[in-house]
Amino acid sequence: MREEGFTLLEILIAITISGVLLLAVYMFMDQGLLTWEKTVDSSQWEQNYRVLDNYLQDDLHNLFYSNIYKDNLFEGTNQSVAWLVKKDDTIKEISYQVDYYSYTLVREEKNHQSTDTLTFFRDMDIFRIDFEYFDPRIGAWAYFWSLEEKGYLPSLFRIIITRNDGSTTNIISDIYIGKEYERGVSIDE
Repeated sequence: MREEGFTLLEILIAITISGVLLLAVYMFMDQGLLTWEKTVDSSQWEQNYRVLDNYLQDDLHNLFYSNIYKDNLFEGTNQSVAWLVKKDDTIKEISYQVDYYSYTLVREEKNHQSTDTLTFFRDMDIFRIDFEYFDPRIGAWAYFWSLEEKGYLPSLFRIIITRNDGSTTNIISDIYIGKEYERGVSIDE
């Protein structure tokens, strides 16, 4: 007499083969998800880097410095920097500072009426951000800069961004100091 159905051995083999196939599908999906997350993180990092670099280039290109203006400003530490720019016939104060509470870089643009704020590297696994200033007279990088004390501007400005994985990125911008305003030019305050 023949009974219909599967033997215990056939069921165990089917379960084992199904488990191996499901494990392979899970590993493939997990690897795909990990690759996708890394790509999104990388593209967000690159976008923040490009936008920050564009703002820095524009701000430093429009840096305002004049021998006849008594309130010249370029003050920097390893965590913040501020200077004046002349845009649209208005002098504005630009500052970049590190917010270690949220591990972001904050740019502020102040004029007499308002303050505009822009935040970079939000949710980007930042460990540390440092500012450095190149002193052309001694040929070395400095962590602090005061135009009032030194009497001249640095020739380069560097932002060093260290991520949690230990990788670092440097953003180096030259400071355009050939743009001085002479007597007779109106300076809006």
